[in-house]
Amino acid sequence: MYFWSDIFHKKYIDTIKFETYSNAIILPVYINNKKYNFQFDTGASTIISKELFSKLNLSIIDSEQAKDHYGNIGKMDFSMLPKLTIGKTEFTNIKVGILKPIQSFKSCGVKIDGYLGNDVLANGAIQIDIKNKKLLISNSIKSINVKNNDSFDIELDFQKRPFLIVNFMGLNAYERVLFDTGSCNNIYKLEKKTFLGMLENEHIKTNNIIDTLESLNKGSGIFGKQNDDENYYVNFDSIKVTGVKFYNFPAHTFNSGGSSILGAEFLTLGKVSIDYKNKKIYFNQYKNKKNRFIL
Repeated sequence: MYFWSDIFHKKYIDTIKFETYSNAIILPVYINNKKYNFQFDTGASTIISKELFSKLNLSIIDSEQAKDHYGNIGKMDFSMLPKLTIGKTEFTNIKVGILKPIQSFKSCGVKIDGYLGNDVLANGAIQIDIKNKKLLISNSIKSINVKNNDSFDIELDFQKRPFLIVNFMGLNAYERVLFDTGSCNNIYKLEKKTFLGMLENEHIKTNNIIDTLESLNKGSGIFGKQNDDENYYVNFDSIKVTGVKFYNFPAHTFNSGGSSILGAEFLTLGKVSIDYKNKKIYFNQYKNKKNRFIL
């Protein structure tokens, strides 16, 4: 077993096998030698369930207002988790939020005990290989095979959430989006205010709007339901992200008051590597995946 805080003086890499459900990455996490299911969520910080908080007999150390996926605001309590283990790597003294996780996979017999965010891994680098169901974690990007791929800049916010640029080809336009593995159902969720701005600037034409969707089956965030009543299914002729051009690229609008999202479905197109230390992202497209989406 290796302590994460002690491995930065040598080459280190760990491979963790995971399961997927609707593109959600479910990692085995060990606390006090007991296995729990954590969803890997690059759009969040690390969170444990209220049930697990009570079971571990932890104490609340802080509270603050937080916002969920759909812009709903609620109170989040925080605690200090002494240790958790992923693969053969131990992480210590982790500040964790305490909330009730959304149980989206009950029908699969899977209970979510928490969310693993970027904050735990943010001193190193990771590679997500959803095709082979492997997460690599390392103290340096040099230990991960990205030699034949170009790197692209990302921004990290205070939660270490990664933001990257999507370029709209032929429109001389771009957008800063959140790469969010916790958003499982869509490849690209376009913030409503961005969509309306693009419509006004004629970056989106009426023939790019494939359908108007009434939110009869609204999504849920940690603090409440999706608020917007009408959304749009949009098709972009072409976009460029992580240096790769994609054609007939689909997007669904939503309203959160935040940023647009590149979701977990993007991982089905190739391996994604994030170098948190140097604020870079790499993309290695799977060989059998085409760049053109079929409407």
